[in-house]
Amino acid sequence: MVCARSGWLPMVVLTCSMQACGPSEGITQISWVGEGPEDPIEVGVWQGMDFVWTYNHRWNRFGGGIFPDGQDACASGHTVRHAAASGSGRDEARAGHGIVELVEPNVLFTQGAHTFDVPVNYRLREAHEVSTTLRLPLDEEGWDAWRAAGDLVPVLQGFDLRTAEGEAGKPMAFSIQLGEAELDDETQELTVPVDVVLRLGCSTLECPQRGNYESGEGDASYKVQVNVGLLGTSGAVQQASLDRSFVLVPLPAFYEDPEATLELPWTAESGDVQALQGVSFELQPFGLEEVHDVHMLGWASTFRSEETFGLNFVNGQHQMSRNNILSFPDYGNTYMQADVVLVRDAAEEVRLWEAFGQLYWPGQNKQATFANSMVELCL
Repeated sequence: MVCARSGWLPMVVLTCSMQACGPSEGITQISWVGEGPEDPIEVGVWQGMDFVWTYNHRWNRFGGGIFPDGQDACASGHTVRHAAASGSGRDEARAGHGIVELVEPNVLFTQGAHTFDVPVNYRLREAHEVSTTLRLPLDEEGWDAWRAAGDLVPVLQGFDLRTAEGEAGKPMAFSIQLGEAELDDETQELTVPVDVVLRLGCSTLECPQRGNYESGEGDASYKVQVNVGLLGTSGAVQQASLDRSFVLVPLPAFYEDPEATLELPWTAESGDVQALQGVSFELQPFGLEEVHDVHMLGWASTFRSEETFGLNFVNGQHQMSRNNILSFPDYGNTYMQADVVLVRDAAEEVRLWEAFGQLYWPGQNKQATFANSMVELCL
């Protein structure tokens, strides 16, 4: 497999040709692009991801980022995760993840994760919203340090969405939003509100239709794991929301839409760190048609440079029926939004690392927890 790398952050998945980078049976791996870090990364901030299948799929599993090391195998205590599972068909998912390392940080840093349970009904196709307040306990010394830290800046470190029961559906809306971080004087904890919205449908031939329309009985349930970091800083902080509306058209997986690269309202300089605080995707009515569910081919929500951000959803590609007659391209209006933040003088030195993951999915309606659905790399 030969994949060319271009740009400042993970774009390898967008510049592969279909002939050179098609499905390769058995490839399941994740590694650093080029020379990776020699020592464990103590403070790493996720820069988002580029993600592609080679043809359209349902959301059986989808996500990645920085997550707690559940096996206690990493000195840093965290991993870079690439997670993907198609609805049923065999394929290979590729993703690039950008990680910024803060060397000699000028900020306080901690992180934690929460897993949401979300019911879905593929006939009613309703949006389900779940919320929690993530609580990060501190000892006495840590409490005093965070009280004197200045601004509390929550950042999205990654997400992992997967089916828990039932079969996979097709996306209609998905969002993760972080609220304002606070100090709880009563419990000596840092708190961060986290909201997740998930709306799925499944109206094509490969979809299950077991739910009862009248009673609203669910067809499936999903788990959404969200990892959140928190920076304490006395430096300048700037926030912004980037958004775009666009029409889905059949495009190759490796096509890079120039309209999908947005200008940031700042230029990050040496020692600064950029981060995500939320991401939203929503299908909207197309002409006189009602909103319907679609398959996914590609996703981008990532910093491209010190002054640009990539935001895109891809559905369909030319000659799709040659791959899978059920995974046809759809048309529709799409709205995406990313909430981003810049923290000035976050560290004496900032180093950018890129991890590239490949997951071969054998198909055959395997569960989203099947071994091939996730690979991790020590941070």
